[in-house]
Amino acid sequence: MYTLVLSKRSQKEIIKIKKDQKLWQKLTEIFRSLEKNPYFNDFKAEKLKYNFQGYFSKKLDKKNQVIYQVVENKVLVMIISVLGHYE
Repeated sequence: MYTLVLSKRSQKEIIKIKKDQKLWQKLTEIFRSLEKNPYFNDFKAEKLKYNFQGYFSKKLDKKNQVIYQVVENKVLVMIISVLGHYE
C-alpha cells in the first residue's frame, strides 16, 4: 500500500470538490486506486511528458485530472493537483 500525501494546493482544491457529490465520489475512488497501485491503468491514467516529466495523471472528469508523483523509495504518492488540466 502507498501512502497519499496532499500538497497545499490539492488540499484547497479538495475543499471545492467536496461540494460536488459526484466528483467527490470519483476522487475517493481514484485515491483508493492510487493507494493500491499508482501505476494501474484505470481512470484513463497516463504518464506525463515535457514540463511534467516524472508525473502521472488520472482523469477525474472532462476538464479535471488528478496529477501525482510516485516516490518509490518512501512508498508515497504525492498528490499535486486535483482540479484543472496540467496547470
